Amino acid sequence: MATIQIRTEIPGPRSRALMARREVAIPRGPANATPVFAARADGATIEDVDGNRYIDFAGGIGCLNIGHSAPRVISAIQEQLEKHLHLCFAVTPYEGYVAVAEKLNSLAPGNFTKKTILLNSGAEAIENAVKIARAYTKRPAVICFEDAFHGRTLLTMSLTSKTHPYKAGFQPFASDIYRIPFAYPYRNPSSTSSADFAHHLEDAFKRSVAPESVAALIVEPIQGEGGFVIPPRDYFKLLQNICRKHGILFIADEIQSGFARSLLAEMKKAADLIAQLRQGLIISQRQRPFHESELYRVKTYLHYDHIVSRYIYEQQQSRSPKTLDIVLSSKQCWAPLAPEVAQHLESLVLSFIQNKQWRSRTHDPALHPPRHGPHLE
Repeated sequence: MATIQIRTEIPGPRSRALMARREVAIPRGPANATPVFAARADGATIEDVDGNRYIDFAGGIGCLNIGHSAPRVISAIQEQLEKHLHLCFAVTPYEGYVAVAEKLNSLAPGNFTKKTILLNSGAEAIENAVKIARAYTKRPAVICFEDAFHGRTLLTMSLTSKTHPYKAGFQPFASDIYRIPFAYPYRNPSSTSSADFAHHLEDAFKRSVAPESVAALIVEPIQGEGGFVIPPRDYFKLLQNICRKHGILFIADEIQSGFARSLLAEMKKAADLIAQLRQGLIISQRQRPFHESELYRVKTYLHYDHIVSRYIYEQQQSRSPKTLDIVLSSKQCWAPLAPEVAQHLESLVLSFIQNKQWRSRTHDPALHPPRHGPHLE
């Protein structure tokens, strides 16, 4: 059977009927990127309610690292459902929460004690990371970056850079938030160094906010909404050194880029707080204790999904680390595809990674003028 199968016009009659119901019952806020309604999904394919089948390149916006309905994940969820579904860890603790925290602590780099909390969403993880930083440092200010995305709650929307569709009309925003340019080599002259980019932070201490007032610096290792911007390799180490100098905590927002979506060991080494995964978690890497805030926890089945996902991730480590992400995609997500489609996709992406084609693009100032000139001080 063909991987892609079109039985009706797109959207089909059942999807159109459901969309009409959706428009009556649900506000515009949760906008829909596609006009089709899913009926089932497996691996890297989705079938809509009209029987049309598609290749899924969204994966729940990057949540499904090992594809839809992965057998080991389904098995773990079914096993957990036979025990209990939701107890609220704050009321009645259970082993699953402890086990996934232990596993995540073991994966975070550094030879010192780490602790993990699980939360309902990425925005809640970021909100709590900022709360922890402010309580720990006794300082109010947070520094974030241009083109950043951190969420759509009041605080995380304030940290988010893009006006439309996220911020317009929702003022006033949270206070004590300051923004500096991100390291964007492709949009700047080739002579701009990591130190030039990092200097924006030191410059903010002179022009915008005193360093002794700053609780945290929050940054995405790879910007998502900003255009998938990859900074220079040593950039985060420079930022970390500046933060350490002034007693500022370093928060890594890996909600989009973390957990097998990219390989960012350098970033993790620099961070004090790591916020990862769509479901939300915070890994603390400080050797001294943080003040503990009241925190909400995700449902039990998510814990087991994380553990099983990591188990499958570890099974692939016989391959080169540079191709680890694509191994997950090809072996787990692409299995249901027609063999010629899967083989073609894998060869294209492997070639892209191995040849580092994204680094070979010629910078043309006429086509891509710099957003910010380099600091020459």
